[in-house]
Amino acid sequence: MKPTLVLFARAPLPGNAKTRLAEAVGPAAAAAAYAEILDRLRARLCRPLQGWEQVIFVARESDRAWFARHWPEMRCEVQVRGDLGDRLRAAFEATFARGHERVVVVGTDIPDLAADHVRRAGRLLERVPLVLGPCEDGGYYLIGQRAPGADLFSGIAWSTERVYRQTLERALAQGLAVGRLPTLYDVDTVEDLRRFWADQAVAARGRRAASRS
Repeated sequence: MKPTLVLFARAPLPGNAKTRLAEAVGPAAAAAAYAEILDRLRARLCRPLQGWEQVIFVARESDRAWFARHWPEMRCEVQVRGDLGDRLRAAFEATFARGHERVVVVGTDIPDLAADHVRRAGRLLERVPLVLGPCEDGGYYLIGQRAPGADLFSGIAWSTERVYRQTLERALAQGLAVGRLPTLYDVDTVEDLRRFWADQAVAARGRRAASRS
């Protein structure tokens, strides 16, 4: 069975995506930034991982139409209602129930997430039952499990800087060895968005310089 990549995503529409960021920059700008990150992930993450099963778990039923139109190659499922822990638990359970092994779930607001991070997670899951990729803000952008059974989503203070630490503590308390990936940043604040824009500008200058050489 191929390893499986699960993406948690929303349709990048004003008022639907990056609502926290939208409070500072407006719904249209927040949605446009998220759409750009999604395009980047599709190119850097999804397309290179041809040896992986891939599925998008969208936040709501209404998101399906956008992804069916723009990402028709991806199977689309709908997340259950509840907090992030409920939704992660259900996504893992549904994916394992189909017979999949080495399931890696990622967020889709991580500009620097690339196929190599997911491949590394898959290799680590051959040796350990759990892999985590921490975010700079204290959360995590990636969680991978080799098989079901661990209780990793109860008692977590979601949307706080304690998420990664508490998840790691729960895993270690259950005797699980944990593989860890490099720390990345996600785009939740104006400062994060400025960082993303700056990185994009540097990359664009590099491409222009390479085209002239």
